Amino acid sequence: MKNNDMLTIKDSLARLEKMLYGYNYECHFQFKLLAKSADVALLLEIIARSPDNAGWSKPEIVDSISFEDFKANVMYGLDYRGDSGSGLALSVVQEEKLQKEVKHLWALLEQKFNPDSTEVFILPERYAWLFWGFCFLVVSKEASEAYFFEGVSSD
Repeated sequence: MKNNDMLTIKDSLARLEKMLYGYNYECHFQFKLLAKSADVALLLEIIARSPDNAGWSKPEIVDSISFEDFKANVMYGLDYRGDSGSGLALSVVQEEKLQKEVKHLWALLEQKFNPDSTEVFILPERYAWLFWGFCFLVVSKEASEAYFFEGVSSD
């Protein structure tokens, strides 16, 4: 995937952030290339040394999950609508636009990360989240690249 395609993933996440803004509810995403490496120990060191991660405790062991579980975990957040106290109240048209953008994002991610040659690791969240959150290390063995993918919700 070219650098422009990486920007397309970030653009899609930025559009989703705007669509997922509601009453006492907002979401933020981060997706970035960590390194051109598939060495998990090295990648955890890179994450721990980042100034953005001050106070983040580097785990000794990280759990690997299937690509299907990765997708389900991310989709939980993207599908969250909340309640009358906080969350999203979308019209039918807004919901359709949101679902179209979600499908677009997954098409980009599945193009970038072949599920058969990608490992996904659960990382400890760096920030407290209120409704849902995730923090993943996504390693493409095929491209020998690793990405940090995080999503959080708050009020």
